[in-house]
Amino acid sequence: MDHQRNSWPAHRTDRRAPAYDGDVSESCDKSPLRLLVQLAERLRSFMDVAAAESGLTAQQAELLMFLDEPRRMHELADQKLCDPSSVTSMVKRLERDGFVKREVDPDDRRARIIRTTAKGRRAQQHFEQRAAEVTQMVHELDPDERAALRGLFDGAPDHG
Repeated sequence: MDHQRNSWPAHRTDRRAPAYDGDVSESCDKSPLRLLVQLAERLRSFMDVAAAESGLTAQQAELLMFLDEPRRMHELADQKLCDPSSVTSMVKRLERDGFVKREVDPDDRRARIIRTTAKGRRAQQHFEQRAAEVTQMVHELDPDERAALRGLFDGAPDHG
């Protein structure tokens, strides 16, 4: 995939709604909710591309990022707020592809601990570097723009 660094993906390869092509400030004037949806869509697209560069889905990359230290399967499910069977499926694929390995938990021989492999740590580093580009984009906003962005989220309900 050919994508420029420090910019949102220029084209889409999935079947979700296309990215907004109009003036973002015009969209915000019409509907702040629409702007947030567009921002979320652009961010998701960016993260999809960053994950794909390492041969991962966005969900796999997200799970991999939770493995900053070895964790039990149920901890991963709790952190991702998803069903343990979904985590098990993702971990099986990550293990098959060499990103993680499962080991017996020395404290509870019935449980398994998930650890990243060298390949998994390289993917984590790559994903962190790409995610840092989003952070840099936010830092490039002027102080008023950052305050407005922060204000959008300060009053938003947390359903997580």
